[in-house]
Order: sequence, then C-alpha cells, then structure tokens
Amino acid sequence: MKPITIVLFLMALLMSLPASAQQEQKLLFELSTDQRSYLLGEPIVITATVTNEGDAAVKVISQFDPTFGFSRYKVTPPDGKAAEFVPPWIFSAIAAEQEVAPGRSIHGAVDLYRGAKSSTFDRPGRYEVVGVHNGVGESAPLTIMVNMPEKENVKEAARLMIDAQVTLFLRLEGAESLGGAVERLRQVQKLAPESKLGAYADHALGVHLATPGRDFSPNLQRPQEREQEQVKLRGAKTRPADLERAAKMLDAPVRERLGFHFRTRSYTGMVKGYALAKNFEAAQRTFDAMVKEFGDKPQAATEIKRARSYLNQR
Repeated sequence: MKPITIVLFLMALLMSLPASAQQEQKLLFELSTDQRSYLLGEPIVITATVTNEGDAAVKVISQFDPTFGFSRYKVTPPDGKAAEFVPPWIFSAIAAEQEVAPGRSIHGAVDLYRGAKSSTFDRPGRYEVVGVHNGVGESAPLTIMVNMPEKENVKEAARLMIDAQVTLFLRLEGAESLGGAVERLRQVQKLAPESKLGAYADHALGVHLATPGRDFSPNLQRPQEREQEQVKLRGAKTRPADLERAAKMLDAPVRERLGFHFRTRSYTGMVKGYALAKNFEAAQRTFDAMVKEFGDKPQAATEIKRARSYLNQR
C-alpha cells in the first residue's frame, strides 16, 4: 500500500470515530481533598474535577458521586486490600451533561465516607483512591492520610463517628429511624465539643433539626405493614423543625472547623429549613451569606445551585 493511501486511510478512520472518542484523551480527570490529612472519624469528601485540555468544547457528565452510577471508585485501605467502593444506594439518574470550554473545568463532590454497609475510612493509616468517570477515563491515585487523635476523649469520639449508623445519618442528612445515631452524635458533642469531630456532630444534628421529620419505620418487614405505616404518617409531621437550635449548631464557629463541602452544606441545611418554614427572608439572607463566602469558588457551584432550588419553591 502506498504511503499516501495509508495516510488517507488513517484520516478517514479518525474522522469516522465518534466525537467523544476523539476528545477522550483531551479530558483530565483528577481527585483532590481540601486537607492533607484527617482525623479518624472525619467524614471525608473528595472533589472530582474534569478539565478540558483540548481546543474544542466538550460535553461531560457532571454527576461524580458514585450513587449516580456514572463514576466508579476503588479504595485501597491501610492493609493494601483494594476494593471497588459500593455506595449505600444507586439512583436511577439521567445523565446531566455540562459543556466544558477549552481550558475550563467542572467539579463535583464525592462522598466516599459511607459505603453500602459500613464506614470507608474506619482505621488510621494511608488510603489510596482511584476514580473512573464515564467518557473521561481514570484518575491518578489520590493519597489520603487518616490519623488517630492524640487525646483520649477525641479517640472515643472518633470511635462513635465511624459507627455505621452515624455515617449513614450524615450521608442522609438526618433520618428519624436512626435514633441510635442521634444518641451517639450527642455523645460526641459532650466528649469533644471543641474538636473537629464535635463540629461534625453539631453539623449533622443541626441539619437534622433544621427540617421537620417523619419516621416511615423502614425496619418493618412486610409490605402491608410498611404501607399501613406510611398511610398513617402521610402528611403528619412527627417532629417539628427547631430552627433556633439548628442555627446555633450551624453557626460560623462550627462551620470554620468543617471541611469545605460540609461548610457549604451547613448553609444549604439552613436555607432549606427556613424555606420549608416559609421564612423566605431568613432563607434569602442565609443564601446571600453563602454566596458571599463561596460564590467565587467553582467547587461550591453545585451546592449553591442546590440551596437556590429551595428558594425557588416560594
């Protein structure tokens, strides 16, 4: 085959490939955290970033959390036994694509601290996380160091914070059926009120109290029992919101001790609570404070959008 024929054949082959296949190598998938190391018991949230290193705009799926099913993550704990992360649930989600211009990036939060059955970062040591995002490819390994607290009271608080019910409670942003988690979080508040773990306990209970709760008793086994229980409770608020207490637990001194993503979620929790209580003036004031603090940070864009959605319900 003549050289010119080979060149023409390769050009035709390249042009026949889907645009996503031609652009795939020009997208960079990265994982990062806002701290170099964490205390045992801190709920670790990773930031996923896709950067367009090409010269043309590309559409990228913007849902990075594994519960959406478009990203997979492998976690290697201190014992070296790597395993794919299995999320606590999977949404039947439609892919939400976002156009990324050349040189620009999109970001998303990845909650890996609670898997399907237990806490992920449940012992001190070195962890390694690798992600694969649909249509983009694999990230470089991210190293996360988890340290055992030095003080005995904080060690005890850490043991409570890695409890499976507590991490699920954090992941759900509250749940009436997880009464054991509420009690453990209250113990953390008493054991280590000035520590980071105490701040996360305040955050979890504050977000929980900011909205009214209903207990649909998920532990009922028979479908008929579950249906009867839900009919009985439908429309009934079994626990009213306590916005005054929630605001104290989610105020600035608490937020300052939280990681980046939980700081933004503290604002969202109060915006949601005020909006549900029809106090849209307080909701707008809280939202404005959130935008003032995080509006110039691209990593907060998704959470700001979520908070704005509650304002739009007026």
